[in-house]
Amino acid sequence: MLGLSQENGPVLVTSNRSWVANPFSWNILADVIWIDQPVLASRLPMRKDTVGVTCPSYLFSHIPFSLTVADEDEMGGDFAGFLTNLVSVFPSLATRPLYLMGESYGGTFISYIVKHLFGLSSPPVNLRKVVVGNGMLGSVTTVRELPVINVLETYPAIIGYDKDVFNYFRAQHHLCGFDLNLTYPQTGGTFPTLETTPGYRIALRDARRSKSDLSSHRHHRRRSPLKKLPSSRGFRALVDRSNDDSHREAKRSQWKRDLTELTDSGTLNPWYGCDIFDEMWDYAYNFTYPWKDNRVDFYDIPDATNPEPPQDATPFFNDDVVRAALHAPTSKDWTSRFQYPFGSVYDRTVGNQRGDPSVEPMAFLTPLFANASARGVPFVFYSGNDDSDIPHRGTEVIIQNMTFGGIQGFTEKPSTPWFDDEGAFAGIVHQERNLTYVLFEGAGHMVPQWRPAQALVFLREFVLGSNQNGTVLGDGTIHGAENATLAKEYLAGGNAIFYGSAATDGTYVVPSATVAAWDQFIATATQVAASITSLTAPSNTGTPSSGKNGAAANGLSDLVVVLAAMFGIAAFVSAHPLNSTVVDLNGGGHLYDISTEYDFKSSTTRCRTTMHNLDGDVVGLWERAYQRDKDRITYPYHNKMHMLADWLPKKSVLSRTRILVASDGSQYHWKQVTTWGSTTLRLVKPETQETVAQVRSARAGSGFLLGKPRRMSLDAKPGTALSLDVILLSFIILEQARREQGAGSYSDAWGGASRAAGGPGAG
Repeated sequence: MLGLSQENGPVLVTSNRSWVANPFSWNILADVIWIDQPVLASRLPMRKDTVGVTCPSYLFSHIPFSLTVADEDEMGGDFAGFLTNLVSVFPSLATRPLYLMGESYGGTFISYIVKHLFGLSSPPVNLRKVVVGNGMLGSVTTVRELPVINVLETYPAIIGYDKDVFNYFRAQHHLCGFDLNLTYPQTGGTFPTLETTPGYRIALRDARRSKSDLSSHRHHRRRSPLKKLPSSRGFRALVDRSNDDSHREAKRSQWKRDLTELTDSGTLNPWYGCDIFDEMWDYAYNFTYPWKDNRVDFYDIPDATNPEPPQDATPFFNDDVVRAALHAPTSKDWTSRFQYPFGSVYDRTVGNQRGDPSVEPMAFLTPLFANASARGVPFVFYSGNDDSDIPHRGTEVIIQNMTFGGIQGFTEKPSTPWFDDEGAFAGIVHQERNLTYVLFEGAGHMVPQWRPAQALVFLREFVLGSNQNGTVLGDGTIHGAENATLAKEYLAGGNAIFYGSAATDGTYVVPSATVAAWDQFIATATQVAASITSLTAPSNTGTPSSGKNGAAANGLSDLVVVLAAMFGIAAFVSAHPLNSTVVDLNGGGHLYDISTEYDFKSSTTRCRTTMHNLDGDVVGLWERAYQRDKDRITYPYHNKMHMLADWLPKKSVLSRTRILVASDGSQYHWKQVTTWGSTTLRLVKPETQETVAQVRSARAGSGFLLGKPRRMSLDAKPGTALSLDVILLSFIILEQARREQGAGSYSDAWGGASRAAGGPGAG
């Protein structure tokens, strides 16, 4: 039982086959049952007052062929039968909320199980939510081949940060039609069926291997050297991997000359065809340190241990005492996997590489989601950023291909960070129309194995709970703080690759100069690719286009903050004040650039918001700490650092008023005023109660997205002792705090409460 023994169970097996308690076990929050089921993994946790079920990827072998299902529809029916039997033995489970979860190929299982349950007039269980992690929801081409460029952008270490090699793979990617155009929302209808072109290696492999001896999981930590191209084609490649570095480098140089010829001529590699996933990892296995001296792990990219530390639960599950406790057959041995014979025959020519004849779930997700919405059953998709076996890009393509809530795909690109209980960056979250998507930073294919604490927070907040962080609200705004640096096509992985023999003996860290040179290259390469393949999101995505210091250009927002109206000064052009250009509203001139950079490595500072004036000088700096009382401000006038609590203090302990001190020592008060149900934030002179600036809500004018009718405005009066620098910076701080606390009132945001559980921005 892979999930139980290696991921989220109460005890986990170690490399020496001992067992240790898991402080992040999912049974802390839910009653969980792990179900051993023939093929890969799925999971059904329920609330603590309910029961949960997990279907991991281990099973007892030698199941009689007469008992094997013919396809996934039959499997779904059998599973519904299991649930019926379960509630007949435990009647209370029929009404308790059931959270149905699946991982990896469990994405296929779960989809068919839900489809079958929705087709029953009287389902045996109360299905509350459906969750799929790193799920096999589409074809192998969609979930594995199509994301290759995204994988290389995430971990360029795979190709040794080689620009020529990256350009080669991008050209092959384009020739195979994998550079799909993702827009938010998706336009142009559903994506075309990806018809891949096989290379000679596939034909030769199939010719010399019988159907019965193919691996049940072709990409399970296999080692595959680059092969020699047929000489009749005029191309050269590598023979089996050499251990001689000089010989290997000579072969790499030759291979690069060949790939340059292919790139320049726009020719698909005849040996690999569109199997660019294998070609990518074959390159690393032959040429890239430390993989070239060890092995590759498709499930966790930075793992180059050889062999990897064993986590073998076989002796435990085959122990007679354990068998008796589990009511497992004593006549059969428990094994990690075997070649599953659908309909008693393994035949990959009639289905996918596992011989599964069933259509992939991607083909029926739209009607499945319609049925789920009608029944009030939300879906959650999650992915590990370090997984290359079923990378997150494939999941994102599947989301943009299906229609839910009457719209195809997400309407906004996922770019809201979420945080763990320690306040550390944990990944990206986005929620729309009954679908939640979560990306885990630093996690491989088996997310709870690599990010156990974060996985437990995820379970608590986004599965069992109803955390709204990253949710697109009715007015088109997003709950929580979007970040433009996270709105790229990829989330950069780490620059450290670990290696060793059955343990982590060392870590290879890519030189910082190499990373810096690559970052400069990929920024340009991505822009060029976007202009050629239209991979950039359109203006209605809410994602700012690149400007100075990463600030937004203009015309992108549904949230436009105006420093004008009755006083007329300037305007934000972005929906997100933390990343925006500020322009003169009257003349359109450039006044400020405001940009925010997240520091995922710092243990004290999580991000920095910087204000630059027209000359590029820093006129304001807000350094946000993991503890709010540690936030720091670089004062625009004196260039001195202040604690935020001192720079923008409360008038009194229970007061909702914040004090802002001008350069001449005079005080101004930020006050919340509610009139006719509308809340405004006003900056006033306390002596005269004269308003010198105010924040208010207004209807959006022409050119804004339908369904996003409201925007924020900030009016400021010139001639006060406060500079526009100070007003802007203080407003940004107040507005961001309001958003982090759920976009409620400013008094709620600044009432002295600590950041929400789940980390800053968790909601």
